[in-house]
Amino acid sequence: SGASYAGPSPVLVFVAVIATGRFAGYVVGIPLLQVADAIPPALGNLLAAVILGVVFLGVLRLTVVGPGALDWASMGLRGDIGRAARELLGGAAYAIPVILVTAVVAALAVQLAGVAPPSPLPPTGTAGGLLLHLLAGAVLAPFYEELLFRGFALRVWWSTHGPRTAIVRSSLLFVVAHVLFVGGGSFREAVSLAVVGGIVRVPVAVFLGWLYVRTGSLWAPIGLHAAFNAVLI
Repeated sequence: SGASYAGPSPVLVFVAVIATGRFAGYVVGIPLLQVADAIPPALGNLLAAVILGVVFLGVLRLTVVGPGALDWASMGLRGDIGRAARELLGGAAYAIPVILVTAVVAALAVQLAGVAPPSPLPPTGTAGGLLLHLLAGAVLAPFYEELLFRGFALRVWWSTHGPRTAIVRSSLLFVVAHVLFVGGGSFREAVSLAVVGGIVRVPVAVFLGWLYVRTGSLWAPIGLHAAFNAVLI
């Protein structure tokens, strides 16, 4: 921490990612409407994850890395393959305790709100569908989400406001990203689902931020995020 940063605000980059992601979804999705019924849901989810990954990386490259505000290594993507593998496994080891904490928080939130948010990747009932969901939710999503929320956003706020504030801010941004487009049968139900969905994600968001600050590497939170999602899937 303490290094100067002269790039765009993490909030502005986040807004750019959301806007670009929605636009890219329409650009790709509209031509596919003619064959939408023939595309298995799991394959559609994988395609969405690929599109989002390209958007996340592309926006960071254009707005942050390209202008020289930060490089990929300073975001935490450094070290040889052996070190990266060790840090991935080390992060994954935290998945079970984080899941247990999340389960307790989720049970309390659902009981108080009276609603339970649906799974973002519902079971497919097939081995092929499970593999596609694991690829989308436990390989691709953890990589590009950690790059944006921890490698970029937390790193920037860490350098300007210190680690604790950075963890809180990046966690809030992470939570907002996951409940921004939550819908429901009514406005009240949508708000309740968003609140529960947000509360449920707070523990893992904070743990991911803590792990990034503790290790200074992005591989450990990617490992935790991947194992967390894999177990839930």
